[in-house]
Amino acid sequence: MGKLLKCRMKVIYLLIFCYSILFLGCSSTTWIGKYSYNKSEAYKNFNRFAKNKDLEVTLYNDSSFTLYNGVIKNDTLCNLNNITLSGNNSIALSKIKKVVYKNHWLGIPIYMVVGAASGFFIGSIANSNNGNGTSRNPELTPTLGGLIYAVFGSVVGAVAGWFLSYNYVYVFN
Repeated sequence: MGKLLKCRMKVIYLLIFCYSILFLGCSSTTWIGKYSYNKSEAYKNFNRFAKNKDLEVTLYNDSSFTLYNGVIKNDTLCNLNNITLSGNNSIALSKIKKVVYKNHWLGIPIYMVVGAASGFFIGSIANSNNGNGTSRNPELTPTLGGLIYAVFGSVVGAVAGWFLSYNYVYVFN
């Protein structure tokens, strides 16, 4: 019994470790340089999706600030709310290291799947037999227990996905 419990705990710890890597955060990174062939397309995508969002702007001197409702025009990040950025309404992209914005809704399905898979594995292990051929909970088979835990895991994953979000990172160099 003790060896089986230790084996199950190792499996549970291994699963938690593997899935925790997925929970570190999902993101999409776009690198935009001086000679990028798709610079104008990247600017269009940025303007389309970053509008009306909080933008976390990091400058090359490692100072950072949050800007709401910014767009890229003529190689500058412009503020559409007419709030000054360091004394003016725009800042050159050459001074910006990266801009990050979050999509909360896109984080939900990603983390929901991770939560459901984690819940299924943990539930099926928790409801498996105890080593002598009898189940700890005779009403639940490992598969049914896994499905119940999967539903719970997907709900927890959806909530976590909303808060952790899906990050879009634009790196300027």
